[in-house]
Order: sequence, then C-alpha cells, then structure tokens
Amino acid sequence: MKSKLFSILFLLFVFNLNYSQSFYENSQNQNNSVEKYDQNSEQSKCSEWVYMLTVPVGLTGLSMLFDNEIRIDAKKENSDLMEAVHYYGNFYYVFPVVGVLYFSEIIFGSNQISKIGKKLVKSLLVGSMASISLKYIFGRSRPYREKGNTDFNWFESKNKFNSLPSGDVITAFTTSTVLSNYFDNTYVSVFVYGLAGLTAYQRIASDNHWFSDTILSASIGIIAGNFFSDFDKMNTKKSISYNVLPVTASNYTGINLNITF
Repeated sequence: MKSKLFSILFLLFVFNLNYSQSFYENSQNQNNSVEKYDQNSEQSKCSEWVYMLTVPVGLTGLSMLFDNEIRIDAKKENSDLMEAVHYYGNFYYVFPVVGVLYFSEIIFGSNQISKIGKKLVKSLLVGSMASISLKYIFGRSRPYREKGNTDFNWFESKNKFNSLPSGDVITAFTTSTVLSNYFDNTYVSVFVYGLAGLTAYQRIASDNHWFSDTILSASIGIIAGNFFSDFDKMNTKKSISYNVLPVTASNYTGINLNITF
C-alpha cells in the first residue's frame, strides 16, 4: 500500500514540476510573438519562475509527513536488483559515459550526440554543485542514524549528515530530463523517468535517504535538465548567456556558474 502511495506521489510531483516548466515555456513563446515587451510580461515571467520553484519546496515539506511510513515499507523491498538500479544515478558511473557523448563530435564525428553530451555535462555539473552545497548547509541526518526526519545539523560535511538532498537522485532525474526532452517520445520518457523513480526508491530502501530528500533532489534534477535542454527557448528580447567553468585553487576545487540576464 505504501509503495503505491510512493508511486502516486512521485508521479504527481513529476507531472506538476514538468507542467510548471511547460507553462513557463509556452508563455515565453507567446511573449516572443508580441512586439512590445512591457512590464506585465516581466512580472508574468517572474511569477512563473516563483511557481516552478515553490511547487517542489511545498511538496518536499508535505512529503515529510510520509517519510517514516515509506521508509519502513521500502526497507522490506531492498534487493540486489534494487542495488543495480542505483548505478543509473551514480555520478561516478554516469559522468564518464556523458564525457564520451560530450566529445563524440571529435571521436565519432557526431554533432547530434555531442549536443546531448554538452547539455548533460552542464546540467550534471550544476546539479552536483547544488547537491554538495545543500548537503553541507542542511546537515540532515541519514535515516539509519535513527534520529528522525527533523534532525538537522547545520553546516556539517560528514557523510552521516548528508541526507538532503540525494546526489544520486539529482543525477538520475537530470539525465532523464535531458534525454526525455531530446527524444520527445512518450515511451522514452516513461522509461527514463521510471529508472529515475526506481533510483529514488532504492536510496530510500537502502536507508540512506528520506522520501522528502528524493522529492527535493528530483526537483533540482528536473529544473537543471529543463534549463539546459531548452535554454534557447528561454531567450526573450533580453539576451541570456551562461558559462560553466571549473575552478581550482590551493585549498579548494569547485564549479563556477555565471548567468547573465
């Protein structure tokens, strides 16, 4: 019963977040067709972004009510097959494959495959940056610590306090969103989002993450994937440009995302 609840909530979540993204894109297309870009258009764009960001935050808070129930149910269903699904969201397994796609224009002479790789690289790097930052800020205890789903230890870097968000779920949903947008096929979308959903369920079943962790993580992945997949569609009369660059220094390594509106 609780597994069905998980599936229904997750499907509703993905539908709502993708609907908000589609709503944003459609309104942008309408705005582009109008010669006069007035203040109302600017306010509308802002309200749509607020809606797209508040939906996952609200659902994350609501999903905390089901954390304990879904955790108990999911732990009973953990298996070797579920563990295998985990690789779909493992950054260290996915990124090398994405790297090959990124350089496919040089290796195989395929420009189309290279475009997918470039979108995936940028989306995954931004998702990873968000994951590392939020894990440190929230310091939420992992379920196996038995401290409950409201135990937050702010600004902690230890793994046992890295429950929120899930990096694997971010990777899985980012990858699925980019692939779904590129192929624009219902069967492909169902398959890749199914894999992403199973990845989220496995992270709960392995007792590494709460259900609410996976909701916020999936939202980050979907937003990042949509942003870089449909970047050209998001341009209005105000030009937008971005750069994603690695940053290294004597005492740290990171990623610099620069967006100019």
